[in-house]
Amino acid sequence: MRRLGTLIGIMFLLFIGLPGYVLHSSPLFVISQSQAQEGVEEKVIKVDGMTCRKCEKAVEKEVKKVSGVIEVKADHKSGTCKVKVKAGTNLEDIKKAIEKAGYKPVGES
Repeated sequence: MRRLGTLIGIMFLLFIGLPGYVLHSSPLFVISQSQAQEGVEEKVIKVDGMTCRKCEKAVEKEVKKVSGVIEVKADHKSGTCKVKVKAGTNLEDIKKAIEKAGYKPVGES
């Protein structure tokens, strides 16, 4: 009889007490965003010469080819290129990619 009570209690927790975890297949623990992004750095490089969306795409295309780049977003309005990279990625390679796209990296912030 005691086992039946325990079983009912467990079933209650699984199907009523924890519906977000069981019914939606969510994990019982969540890795925080800071833990998931350890070893990732965000750099902002100032870029001279971008005037339109096509310019942004050209810079993004070349920078994505650099080893260690995770994400890149160029913005012609602010004249910047935001890059998420693995720790230890060579920033000079990113600057060379920007030059290869036809634009001038003028610094970083």
